[in-house]
Amino acid sequence: MKKLVLTFLLSLLTPGPAFAERTLIDITPLHKISTSQDEFLEGDYVDFKIVGTDKLIRGLIVKYQENGMAGKEAQLTIENFRALNSDEKYSGTVFLRGNLHDGAMFFFTDLADFVRGGEVKALPDKDVFSIWREE
Repeated sequence: MKKLVLTFLLSLLTPGPAFAERTLIDITPLHKISTSQDEFLEGDYVDFKIVGTDKLIRGLIVKYQENGMAGKEAQLTIENFRALNSDEKYSGTVFLRGNLHDGAMFFFTDLADFVRGGEVKALPDKDVFSIWREE
């Protein structure tokens, strides 16, 4: 019992590991993001603005999937965020997905293979995403 109490007291006196603090922030695209014009590819950068500030950050498109037949929707995955004008670090993932067009496929079950999936669309100040700021 004495050993347990002594271990507990020593653990209170010894400094623990230092953990970086994380703050959840909201971001919105700086310009319209859409896959309908084939302007984005894997490896491209997309600019965002932190909501409520003028700070800009940039994310990398790590996955791009085109939409296709049978309701296959377009998808964009954006990661590796970094500040444009400072040394602040960010982490998180923005996953954008087009509309499945389930309604059309429900009514036209025989023609479901011919229904094209939706495009990705994200608008500035309308679409807001959350990522982490590392401190």
